[in-house]
Amino acid sequence: YCLDDAAVVLSGGTNYYGSGVSGGIFTPATAGAGTHQIISTTGSTAAYSVSTVGTFSPIAGSGTAIVLGDDAYDILSIGFTFSFFGNSYTFFRPVSNGYIRFSGTNTDPSPQFIPNGANPDNLVAFAWDDLDPTAGGTIEYFVTGTAPLRKLIVNYTNIPFKIDNTKLVTSQIQFHETTNIIEIHSTRV
Repeated sequence: YCLDDAAVVLSGGTNYYGSGVSGGIFTPATAGAGTHQIISTTGSTAAYSVSTVGTFSPIAGSGTAIVLGDDAYDILSIGFTFSFFGNSYTFFRPVSNGYIRFSGTNTDPSPQFIPNGANPDNLVAFAWDDLDPTAGGTIEYFVTGTAPLRKLIVNYTNIPFKIDNTKLVTSQIQFHETTNIIEIHSTRV
């Protein structure tokens, strides 16, 4: 589409997400120049699929600092209801060891295969390892956008590994309201 084209009503799905999309309408001028991906989803979270395409393109911004000790977590408000594998949550638990939980208290630094009946489970892992935010870096979160398409943004920036604190993890995790899409943008995999 050209930037001066009229808005287009999207069809074929239930919820739409992407640059220039508001509700079920795509507006080229709002999206701006370039190539844009539009995702359609029913919002169902019975299962997730993984796509590894794309580039490191976190949403700019800063927010509330999260101060975590070694092998620690906090319980914080998402700011909206997020559905994860069919369960609705209004709180999230950022863990110092490179993952975010929706329930439970385990902060195990040893990664495991997912899904797994053992704890910890019910989580999104982006750099699951023995990390130590007390040795440097920052963790913060903020909500951006307008209901019903807000996003919880959680930034882990330059968090050192406990065994070798010269190696750092930088990741942004995005939780999308209504579509229940999860995006992970990471400089280290």
